[in-house]
Amino acid sequence: MSLAFLLIFAGYNSVQQYVTTYFTGIGESQVGFRSLILIYIFFAVANPLASIFTSKYGSKLAMLVAAPIYGLYIFSISFKNPAIVYLTSSLLGMAASFIWTGETSYLMRISEQKSRGKNSGFFNAVFSVGSVFGLFALGYLSTRFALQSLFQIAAFASFLGFLFLFFLRDVKSAKLQNQFVFLKKIIFSKTAIRVSLIGFVFSLIFGVAISLIPVQIGSLAGVEFIGPLTSVFYFFPIIMSYSFGSLSDVKGRRVLLIWSFAITLVGLFFLYLSNNFLFLIIGVLLTAVTRSLAGGAGPVTVSLIGDISDENNLDFVTALFWMMQNFGVVVALFITLFLKTREVYLILFLIVAVAFLAVWPILKTNLNLIQRKVSQELS
Repeated sequence: MSLAFLLIFAGYNSVQQYVTTYFTGIGESQVGFRSLILIYIFFAVANPLASIFTSKYGSKLAMLVAAPIYGLYIFSISFKNPAIVYLTSSLLGMAASFIWTGETSYLMRISEQKSRGKNSGFFNAVFSVGSVFGLFALGYLSTRFALQSLFQIAAFASFLGFLFLFFLRDVKSAKLQNQFVFLKKIIFSKTAIRVSLIGFVFSLIFGVAISLIPVQIGSLAGVEFIGPLTSVFYFFPIIMSYSFGSLSDVKGRRVLLIWSFAITLVGLFFLYLSNNFLFLIIGVLLTAVTRSLAGGAGPVTVSLIGDISDENNLDFVTALFWMMQNFGVVVALFITLFLKTREVYLILFLIVAVAFLAVWPILKTNLNLIQRKVSQELS
């Protein structure tokens, strides 16, 4: 599974970092931002459907259904047709909800409780290798070849990764009598929603990492620096995720999450001062550390999903977390779309600070108690 995701996202994540820059270069700057917003809106709203599908048909099939859409989206960009790009962006968003709900559900089901962090860290590290390679390759080759041609090569890599998913052994989900009742309960579970705010917060950073930060780097240093600098969001997980995940198994998720909040706030402060290129680099490095810990498929967040769920509600808790994470990306993208200035980072700083105060009572609570409370709210 890790190898499949390495190839799929070697193509997609490298292209994603260039979407806003690419369309800005051809005089269609709004297309890039709208494409990303559509992806993450549909990613968020389709998660309930993904949870039902995964619960009924299994996590392997959920990933297989979704994976080919990544290559299709990348290939569609080369047509430079906004209507086609918006259509494939919407399809990709729905596909993302299936592939990531399936991945998290699959990983938690094959992991023992004592090794969730370690296994999540290993997956995140291997998956990130492909993203780093793709970003560096695209950054290097972008000065020699047209981005349009490079996008087609990236699409091929994503299609190749899809084939590796067929070799996974199937892992069945718990058989539930009425998935829709379960879905309704998870959406109104106060405890699960408060915990999932953690995913929302750390995804705000990713929203600016794929929209405003590449544009800033391009204007301050040149387009050839976008790939190498933004690759730290994928390079740091390679060298840090396994260690952070293993540490969370030993020290507990709470300590690592508190550090994640602290580092995020400091990183946003430096990004607010990012008219200075050195401060921009420092802000990028600090927020990349946060992503290694708790952003996206970060080991602390993924392990936390396993900690607070049980066999019956894992698929639904997973979907809720991914939905909240992608609402975080969407919020950041909308703010960036309308401002496109450093004040975006100040707004995000305030959101993160308020969210920390909201989840602090949860962080102080024993995870076994949270798991029981979630189960009671869903019973």
